[in-house]
Amino acid sequence: MNKTRYARGKVIAAAGSIEKVNGRAWWKVQSDSDPEKRYNVLLRDEGLTCECYDFVTAGNVCKHCYAVIEYSRVKVGVEK
Repeated sequence: MNKTRYARGKVIAAAGSIEKVNGRAWWKVQSDSDPEKRYNVLLRDEGLTCECYDFVTAGNVCKHCYAVIEYSRVKVGVEK
């Protein structure tokens, strides 16, 4: 786990800038650097995926994925 990305994900989750789409395993997560930008995070068989540059180019678990994990843990009561 990347502690910096996880910490930034917690901040995004705490700000309430996550929207679950149609009750499915798909979230729109607001960028912390651009208030106009939202990233799609999807739960797939291989785990969470994101459309952000960090995830797409390097395959890193990004702050947006960590935000969804934290949101699910705290808001919905799902454990990691």
